[in-house]
Formats: sequence, structure tokens, C-alpha cells
Amino acid sequence: ASGVQNLTQPTPDFNLFPNPANQDLFIEIVQGIQFEQVTVGIYNPLSQLVYQEYYSSGGMISIPLNSFKPGLYFCKVSFGKSGTGAFKRFVISR
Repeated sequence: ASGVQNLTQPTPDFNLFPNPANQDLFIEIVQGIQFEQVTVGIYNPLSQLVYQEYYSSGGMISIPLNSFKPGLYFCKVSFGKSGTGAFKRFVISR
């Protein structure tokens, strides 16, 4: 052993459901990942940001979808001040 520690943090992950969604989209931050700030951004297929909100804790996040048109969207959840995050796609169907 060289005594060098692995300083990389686990890759943040989240689950979103239901997919396809209708009235609300729920985002569940994977257990064991703690960050001071969580940023949720929703993008349309043209990569335009159509929703952004900041949350002070993880757990379960609920986003009302009544102002969104049906179609394909991408959800980006970013963790901490570094902006490290992940994208997942979802569909709004009515």
C-alpha cells in the first residue's frame, strides 16, 4: 500500500418516477449521498432550461407538472457547489 487515499466522491445518483409522468414528478436522491444543496433543472428536447429549483436537502422532491406540455424532457440533478450531477430523461403523458 502506498498510503495514498482515494479522495473521489461517489457519483451522485437519483431515481425519478413515475415515468411517464402526468401530474407530478418525484425525485428520490439515492441514500447515503449527503450534500448541502441539490439543484433540479428540467430541459426540453432543444436543451432549453424550462424549470430550475434549489433544495437544501435530499430525500424526496416533488415537482408539479401542470404547466408543462406533454412530451420528452430531461431532468438534471446537481449536487453541492461543484455542480456534479446526472441527467435522466422522462416523458409527460396526458
